[in-house]
Amino acid sequence: MKTIKLFIVTTLTLTSFTLSVYAASIGKSICGRQDDRRPSFEPKVGRAFESLVDGNASCTISMIGESCAITAGHCKNKLKYVEFNVPPSSNHRPKRAAKEDIYQVDKKTIVAKHNRRYDFAVFKLKPNKITGELAGQRQGYYQLFFKKPKKRERVVVTGYGTDLHRRHNMTQQSDGGTITDLNFLSSLIYHNADTMGGNSGSPIILKRNDQIVGVHTWGQCHSKGGRNVGTLVNNRKFKKAIKRCLRSENK
Repeated sequence: MKTIKLFIVTTLTLTSFTLSVYAASIGKSICGRQDDRRPSFEPKVGRAFESLVDGNASCTISMIGESCAITAGHCKNKLKYVEFNVPPSSNHRPKRAAKEDIYQVDKKTIVAKHNRRYDFAVFKLKPNKITGELAGQRQGYYQLFFKKPKKRERVVVTGYGTDLHRRHNMTQQSDGGTITDLNFLSSLIYHNADTMGGNSGSPIILKRNDQIVGVHTWGQCHSKGGRNVGTLVNNRKFKKAIKRCLRSENK
């Protein structure tokens, strides 16, 4: 009887996890009929999560300094830990990285904004409890492109989205695309790189100089094409928060 109960509970837990992953994936989104994301190994891009227990993941972050990082503003409540060099998922469930690659978010440093015009968060990671190193010291960090990009420029979006085929679920994948449109008044950048749930906060990287031009925030692509949406780093409030964070590293 105990074996049967355990099986039922385990089945329900996995089913609930699968449904929640599916729900989080709706609209987050593949630009066309085929998912073109491929496994990538970018150490500067991490995965944010809420609990040290396996099977839990939420958003993507990228390092922009030795301790400073950025993501989407709607990820704020999920920013508790960040891990790098993430291992493959097991039975479609995320596995935790080595303890040397897990960092706690310094909650008091979070600056986040989330509305229809822009969606960003800037924050710091505390030193690793084992190595004593800062994430940017160990993993490296990106430079930022604060100038106005141009339409049709090539970009790469890297993150920890869910996987339609489950092979690389919530592990790091990247896809290339182009900037399809820009709205400098609203600080929005539109692109056609494939994303899914979990890609929120992914860096939108200019291919020509490997610099971050924005963060991915909303998925609007569909099977016939469409475009996904991000927030430009040259947004006045975003840029101010970034520069304040980076200045604090030098004190």
